[in-house]
Amino acid sequence: MALHKLVVDDFDSDDYSLFAIHCDANDYSLAYMINSYLEIQLVRSSYDLDFLNSDATFSIFEWEDEKTFSSWSLIKNSCVVDDLAVGKEEGLLFEENTIISKTTHLINEKPEIDYFLKIEADGVNFNNAKIVKQLNSIPTLSMAYSLSASALKSKAHLIFN
Repeated sequence: MALHKLVVDDFDSDDYSLFAIHCDANDYSLAYMINSYLEIQLVRSSYDLDFLNSDATFSIFEWEDEKTFSSWSLIKNSCVVDDLAVGKEEGLLFEENTIISKTTHLINEKPEIDYFLKIEADGVNFNNAKIVKQLNSIPTLSMAYSLSASALKSKAHLIFN
């Protein structure tokens, strides 16, 4: 009897281009600037990227390019989550509620990156150098560069469609 083996790595394709963006601007402002300079139409998604074991949510802006059959996604890499901590300090009569803010990153090994731009295309090769040049021409952007998804440990977080 023949054995059929299902390899999980078959579903883990790196069939996309990934760009790292360093920028202090708000996500909607950055999406607007990218739309202007790259002549695309990123729109805020109706959902945020979240995980079952975390309270963190990451904003996503998406655009489907019907000419090249590609899908563009701008994903914020960080999220600030507020936790309510109840405690009683020494010498105080009543308990004091304090809010503790914690920053969570989508890609933990790259906390210095503010945003990721992911371009998925079936069989279409994009000129990554041209896209990086266009991104770096945006005045509010500190730096942008192409990034290899295969080098990331938590690259599975970028698979969300």
